[in-house]
Amino acid sequence: MKSFFFKILISFGLITISCVDPFEVDIKNNLHTIMVEGEITDEDRPQFVKIYSSNYNYQIVNKIPLADLQVKVMVNGSESIKLFDDTKGTYFFPAEFKAKPEHTYQLIFEDKKGQKYQSSIEKLQASPAIDSVYDFFETDGTVAFEKPAHSNNIYIDFKDADLDPNYFQWTWRLWEKQSICLETFYYDVNCSEECYEIIYNKDLSILDDRFYNGKAVKGKLVGKIPYYQYFGALIEIKQKSLTENAYKFYRNLQNISQNTGTFADTPPQLIGGNVKNMTNGSEIVSGLFTVAGISTKKYWISRINAQINGKPIGLLGRKPYVLPNGLTAPCPPGKSKTPIMPDGWQN
Repeated sequence: MKSFFFKILISFGLITISCVDPFEVDIKNNLHTIMVEGEITDEDRPQFVKIYSSNYNYQIVNKIPLADLQVKVMVNGSESIKLFDDTKGTYFFPAEFKAKPEHTYQLIFEDKKGQKYQSSIEKLQASPAIDSVYDFFETDGTVAFEKPAHSNNIYIDFKDADLDPNYFQWTWRLWEKQSICLETFYYDVNCSEECYEIIYNKDLSILDDRFYNGKAVKGKLVGKIPYYQYFGALIEIKQKSLTENAYKFYRNLQNISQNTGTFADTPPQLIGGNVKNMTNGSEIVSGLFTVAGISTKKYWISRINAQINGKPIGLLGRKPYVLPNGLTAPCPPGKSKTPIMPDGWQN
């Protein structure tokens, strides 16, 4: 177990919101922060910001949603957009809103005690299109279920936008055909309907384009997909054009995860970002408000290149144990499963 006097990196954004350089803080018993999670994009989707009170006590993080705040976003320094509270700490933009390239955005909010907070001003830059996606099979490719696994490594090509500094991040989600819809301690239950497992990236993939300015980027590795099963799978890749502050935030997070183990083990709410308490400059404000231009591309992983070279690890990481009684269960719709065939699926 890590020491209770565990040191973590918190950004210099606690002192100035114009940069995100890290420094160390000793946490002995308890650390209280206001935490902001907000990324608005140029996608047609609901846009929102989450605001929490976050307590870090003996390396356990408790997040309490902050409701009833007065929250707005300033667009280009002149237009004010009021965000609507769902009473659970999530503040929604109007339904028709989406961020626009070359526009600037700044988050401003105030609590009932008169504490005023604001982010740095962030400018959205459109993401260049993903030109092509392809994959290669690797025998010793990745780790799944805490054991070595073959993988289909996913690569992309794209053209860097311009000669100005640009920063990128890649995320993905994967759909796999699922046959088990219920796991118990003793046995597994088959699905009574079509079902697709949804898996998301856990690794942080970012890039500073200083070596590519205005040039084509070839063979950028964006994910290692475990060889789960013989069937093909569908992946959706999102290429995000980040602001400089967002890139520095994720780079610090990446550095911490390399030092502490994995990205999933690192509480991101303990990293300062670009939001500051304008009433009390000594208060720790963590998380990030940012904008991102996004381009999306789907790709079918046929796994033909894997079928003769390796053994699939399975979606459960083991062989299912199904009782011969014909018992079935519906596909539970949610973030990790859906009964709806995704667009682009190939039978």
